[in-house]
Amino acid sequence: MLSRPNHAEAGKRSLGRAFTLIELLVVIAIIAILAAIMLPVLNKAEQRAQGMGCLDNLRQLGIGWIMYAHDNNDNLCPLTGEANMVTSPTDPNAQPGGSKCSWILGSMQSLSQGATNVALLQAGLIYAYVNNFKVYKCPADNVCVNPALQGLLKARSYSMNCWMNVAANDNWNQTEGYNGTIHQQVIYTKLSRIPNPAERWVLIDENPYSINDGMFVCDIAAVRNWVDIPASYHVHGAALNFADGHSEIKVWHDGAVVNFGLLIAPPTGLGPQCDKSGDLQWLQQRSTSFVH
Repeated sequence: MLSRPNHAEAGKRSLGRAFTLIELLVVIAIIAILAAIMLPVLNKAEQRAQGMGCLDNLRQLGIGWIMYAHDNNDNLCPLTGEANMVTSPTDPNAQPGGSKCSWILGSMQSLSQGATNVALLQAGLIYAYVNNFKVYKCPADNVCVNPALQGLLKARSYSMNCWMNVAANDNWNQTEGYNGTIHQQVIYTKLSRIPNPAERWVLIDENPYSINDGMFVCDIAAVRNWVDIPASYHVHGAALNFADGHSEIKVWHDGAVVNFGLLIAPPTGLGPQCDKSGDLQWLQQRSTSFVH
């Protein structure tokens, strides 16, 4: 004869296997500790993954830059800055061969200057070789620094070395009065005339508080001050592309770079002073040289 199940005893056994409040709190505490340990690790892993995407973007842009030179008798792609900045993609002066044509048009400072206008990417001289909007934007660049952008993200994260075939009116030698002095710096106009291309950078991931026109100024005559500021998206690093086609990430230690726009307010004039990390000197050595 089968006996009926004793539900009271079954219930007691079920209750006996349940967590007590103390055990539950201990489990929650362990999960919280593990999360606190793992989140920074996961964040760094995400930054490194974004860094790989950024390197690939710059590799493609760098190949386009080299192909432009090969198709134009070794002449480097023209580069313009604020003095020749064009904010209309249909401006006749910005068309190939025009006085204001450039690898890229417009500025990232406001909507009126075309910060979100991908048509300014299309009107750039490199777009014929790299016709993908996403390639012009670092995967980690999600910072909107200007209220005028109304939460919109910029179309571009990268800027070009100001010594790579810059227009005469944008020449930093001329701007700072270095022409004819011991501080005059070399402007490269031909691909084949760049000494040691693996040591001359072409494109850089620029800080979102610093980026404006398509050029990045690194004044090798400056002893203490940055002019433009590199980004530090990738575990305090920025991606750079070099004239031989390779790309790499440079990790910064200078607080003026790592904290620019966060703890350090963007300046209205000369950029922040560098520290003793040697980061500014590292970039200067790879930007250009003095005219001899």
